[in-house]
Amino acid sequence: MKSKYLILTLTALLAVCIVGVAPLSAQEKVKYGDYLAQLQEWQQREAAAQTRIAQLESEIAELRARLDELNQQIDTIMDDVWRELGTTEQGLQNYLSELRRLKSTIEGLLNLSSGDLYRRGDEVDGAGDRLSELSGRTAAKHPDAHSLIDEINNLLNRLRDALENASPPFEVYTVSNGDHLWKISKMPSIYNDPFQWIRIYTKNRDMIKDPNLIFPGQDFKIFKDVLDNEHLVVRGEYLSKIAGLPQVYNDPFKWNQLYELNKSVIEGTSNDANVIYPHMIFIIR
Repeated sequence: MKSKYLILTLTALLAVCIVGVAPLSAQEKVKYGDYLAQLQEWQQREAAAQTRIAQLESEIAELRARLDELNQQIDTIMDDVWRELGTTEQGLQNYLSELRRLKSTIEGLLNLSSGDLYRRGDEVDGAGDRLSELSGRTAAKHPDAHSLIDEINNLLNRLRDALENASPPFEVYTVSNGDHLWKISKMPSIYNDPFQWIRIYTKNRDMIKDPNLIFPGQDFKIFKDVLDNEHLVVRGEYLSKIAGLPQVYNDPFKWNQLYELNKSVIEGTSNDANVIYPHMIFIIR
């Protein structure tokens, strides 16, 4: 009897185990199927990506070949451009730098006071000459250079207008009957010193051929200051000493250059390069 109950009990337990295990096995089969499906999808996507990568690499190779071809065309065109401009890329950059320096010089002159600008009028002419020289180069055809030249031209026109309206750094004295350079120089309104007559002579050489002979009605420019490109001779100086000054040539052996520039003034008073007088005004270049 006990054996019968034992068999029934074991049979019941086995049935319970079989019923309990069956759902887990089905669930595992479902998950495994999803995994296989997802894996297949990933494999398909990877294959598609590899195909697309191959296509893109082919397109990139074609684009690089096209880029190389375009670069060769550009190089050929630029070679023609440089030949037309008569320069090189570095030469153009150097040329543009020269133009920019000239522009900076003109802008500096525009910032001067009226009197200072008048004194440096020769630099305005020099800037105009420099622009003409630069504008005449074949590199001026380049668009960057052409634009910069237009800017400089506009600035130079403004500078010339400013110079035309600048106040002169001198007064004007009109010669009267009985006047002579010694007398004029002695006047308190002039130099209050008769020995400075030679300054009047020096600065008005275009009208005074003989310092002993002046005429009523002549208008003399009376400069109270020495200009930037001038030297006022003082007592004890001689040509080589002046030439050796740092603000002149810093080289006493250039005295002959100083003499040639001021030959008319020196010969008009002494006819001797070894004899110069205080208050002479020498041009320095």
